[in-house]
Amino acid sequence: MRKRRLFIQTFLKGLAGVLVVGGSFAYAMFQGGFVSWFLFYSVMIVGLVMTISILIPATFTPSRTLGRSTCYSGEAVEVTITVKKHRFQPFMYLTVEDVVPSHLGQATDTRAMFFFTAARTLTFTYRLSSLKRGSYVFRDIHLTSSDFFGWFERKQKIRVETEFVVYPRYHQLGDVQAFQTPNHSNGVSATSSFKDEERSLAGVRSYVPGDRLTSINWKQSARRKELMTKEFETYEGKRTIIAFDPYRSTVKPEQFEDVVEQVASIASTFIQANVESQLAAFHNNQHWMTEELQASTWEKVLRMLASIQANQQPAPIIHPIYRQWTNQTVIYICAELDQQVIHTIERLALESIEVKVCLLEFEPEQISLAEQLRIKGIEPIYMTS
Repeated sequence: MRKRRLFIQTFLKGLAGVLVVGGSFAYAMFQGGFVSWFLFYSVMIVGLVMTISILIPATFTPSRTLGRSTCYSGEAVEVTITVKKHRFQPFMYLTVEDVVPSHLGQATDTRAMFFFTAARTLTFTYRLSSLKRGSYVFRDIHLTSSDFFGWFERKQKIRVETEFVVYPRYHQLGDVQAFQTPNHSNGVSATSSFKDEERSLAGVRSYVPGDRLTSINWKQSARRKELMTKEFETYEGKRTIIAFDPYRSTVKPEQFEDVVEQVASIASTFIQANVESQLAAFHNNQHWMTEELQASTWEKVLRMLASIQANQQPAPIIHPIYRQWTNQTVIYICAELDQQVIHTIERLALESIEVKVCLLEFEPEQISLAEQLRIKGIEPIYMTS
C-alpha cells in the first residue's frame, strides 16, 4: 500500500512538472515577446537541472571528525561534518544531519542545509556540551537532497562509525593513609610521609605520564636530557584491592556518577602514591573486571570506568575471585547498601580479607547500615562528593 501511494505521488509530481513546462511554452507561443520566452527558457533550465539531479545517482561521501577522541565528564567537544560530492552531482539543496548517540550530552545545530553550489566539499561544525560519562559510537549521517519545490526528495542513511569515550572526572585525595593500615603499601609506607622517600631510593627510570612531579630527579634529567623519575625500593606487604560494585536501586543517577568519580579519584591517588593496588569492577551483572593500578595502565582504568553501567543486582555473595583476595585489603565501594550487599561484604571478611566499605553519605538509612558493619569489625569510610 505504501509503495503504491509513493508511486502515485511521484507520478502526480512528474505530471505537474510536465504541465508547468507545457503551460509556460503555450504562454510563450500565444503571448510572444521577450518576457514570455525568457520565462519559458528559465522554467526549462530549472526543470532540466531537477531532472538531472533526480536521474544521476547520488555520490555523496560524508565523514566525521571530533576535536578530541576522549573527554572528561562535563566538558565540551566540537564535531566537524564534511561531505564530498562528485564533480557532476547537481542538487538544488542538501540537508546533512548527524545522529548523536543518546545520553551523550547537549547537542546544538546538528543539521545544516546547503543550497546549489559548485564546491565539491561541504563542511559544518556543531558543538556537544555537558558530556556524560560513557563509551559511545557515532554511527549514521543522514543526507536529504531535493529540488527547489520539495517535489522530489532522495534520502540516504550512510554509516560512518566514530568512537568517542567520556572519562569520569577525578581529583587527588591527598593521602592514602585514610584507606590503609600500616605496612599495606608498596614503595611508600602508609605510616610515613612522602619526605621519607629519599631513604628508600633504589634508582631512576624514564618518566611515564602519570608519575608524580615531586619524584622527578632533576639532576639526572639534565644529564640525560630527558625526564627521569626516582624509583623506590619495594616493601613486601598486603596489596590493596579497590572493588567497585555498581549496584543501584534507589540512588539517583547523579549520585551514582558521583560514586564513579570517587572511584576514579581513589584509583588516581593510589597510583600517585606508588601503592601496589588493583581495581576490580563488577560488570554487567556477570563478572569482575580487574586492572592493575599503575601509571602505564591509567588510560585502561579510565576506559573501564567509562564503560561501567549501573547494575540491577549487587555482586554475588560467592565468587571465585574472592579467594584470590585472601590476606589482602579490599576497599569495597558501592553506591548504596542493602542486606544482600552486606552479606557479600561479610562473606569477604570470612575469606580472611580485611574489608573497608567506602560510600558517600546519602541517607541516614545508609549510614545506619554502615554502622552495623562497624559493629562486626568492618570499617566504613565516608566520603563527600
